[in-house]
Amino acid sequence: MRSILTALLAVCFCLPLVGGQESDRELFKLTKARAEKGDAEAQFNLGDMYSKGDGVPEDDREAVKWLHKSAEQGYATAQNNLGNMYAEGEGVPKDDKEAVKWYRKAAEQGEVFAQYNLALSYDIEGVPLGQELLVDEKTFQKEMMKWYRKAAEQGHALAQYNLGVKYHNGEGVPKDLVITHAWWNIAGANGYRGKFPLRDPAIGRIERRMSNIEKLKAQALSREIIKKNPKVVNYNKVFELTKARAEKGDAEDQLNLGVMYRYGGSARRKEAAPIDWVASYAWFNIAAVNGNDTARRMKDEIPMPPEMVHKAQALSKEMVKKNPKLLK
Repeated sequence: MRSILTALLAVCFCLPLVGGQESDRELFKLTKARAEKGDAEAQFNLGDMYSKGDGVPEDDREAVKWLHKSAEQGYATAQNNLGNMYAEGEGVPKDDKEAVKWYRKAAEQGEVFAQYNLALSYDIEGVPLGQELLVDEKTFQKEMMKWYRKAAEQGHALAQYNLGVKYHNGEGVPKDLVITHAWWNIAGANGYRGKFPLRDPAIGRIERRMSNIEKLKAQALSREIIKKNPKVVNYNKVFELTKARAEKGDAEDQLNLGVMYRYGGSARRKEAAPIDWVASYAWFNIAAVNGNDTARRMKDEIPMPPEMVHKAQALSKEMVKKNPKLLK
């Protein structure tokens, strides 16, 4: 089911240039001088300038030339972008096998964009690419999942979403809505909510087919993934500031934090956290003790069975015990 798969090549960029055309041309001259002396980073930046037309007329062939030089020295971002040039046929004939070769070199160095692009190449190109690489379908699927997972574990939201798609469709793995929800939940916290985020977030569509118990299991799995590897979520400044104020006893921010955990990336919010009803109830509970009537009402509206309510209440007590400043 390709309709909900996100296919977008990830590109690594050099630092943005500042100033007008004159400063762009001057920076181009300085970068070219360094590149001609064999500096791999300068070679990458020069290739990027030719690719985007910064300080020099756009020239994809020259871009490929300098990206090649940098990539051959092992510069991972150049290897990824060179892979993109081959994948798109820009400055060189389109060659999926060559694209995969460079993505893999960068991916094996831990370059997250290349890990995602490598997985996506296996995913989008499918069987023809597998035949070209002389890889059987089982190995092909295994490689695709391996690289989606590696990128997802580094916090790449599109990889997290596509990993969820695989579990949703049962491609290369057994179908599992709980695991799908867990990864889409994390992707939502990272800002990606599917193809129609405002009208119908992806996670909202599958929640309609899940029981509240299944939703709680999925939330617990998200929590476990994040606990084992905090890098999977890149909380934004609004969330971090809200959390910091909540931890100092501000009842309004405790309410807001509860709302973030209640709705997560399924809501039309930029400051999303992963959906976590237990954490949401805990923060509402603390805000209610601090006199916030809205929090008192909202905690009772969370559709949790009694045993999970007890767990959330226990979490509130534990949080206050660790940080007495939560209560005024």
